[in-house]
Amino acid sequence: MLHPRLAPAVAAGAIVAFLLCGCTTPDPAPVPSSAAPTAAPVFASDEEALAAGKNSYAEFQRISDAILADGGEDPERLLSVATRGVYEHELSGFNQIAADGNHGSGSSKFDSVSLQSANLMGGPQSLVLYLCEDIGGTDIRNSSEKSVVRADRVERWPLQITFDYLDGKLLLSDESDWTGDNFC
Repeated sequence: MLHPRLAPAVAAGAIVAFLLCGCTTPDPAPVPSSAAPTAAPVFASDEEALAAGKNSYAEFQRISDAILADGGEDPERLLSVATRGVYEHELSGFNQIAADGNHGSGSSKFDSVSLQSANLMGGPQSLVLYLCEDIGGTDIRNSSEKSVVRADRVERWPLQITFDYLDGKLLLSDESDWTGDNFC
């Protein structure tokens, strides 16, 4: 309870505070300087994104096959179609081919491609595909042109692949074996 002599002062202070609050003008609402930016999609449709993913993976396979055919030489060519992480993962295989004096022959293929997701409008942009990898038309040969591939190797399997959209192109950023039902 307030002392009786302080009550008029507190009441007067409260009235002044109330009046001051009511007399100030609120900050003006921010005025947008221009229209909000709108992000245009990278591809016009899922079909266009799927086609771009197929083309990008075909180019990844073509370059990988070429590096193998060259005995693992100049593996940095892969950086034109893949992220540094994928390059570093593949590098150990290319280095082993070179160390063993082997080289690749033939071409790898893929089919049964489907779009899993496409996040191509702002933020980290990526494209994820399912596909069946097929290396049945490839071989690894030694300097005597004798195959060094195991007879029981798996030649066809399902993959989930991810591309990052960087600097205006799709770069392979992950290539993982699909662990669900084999759709190949």
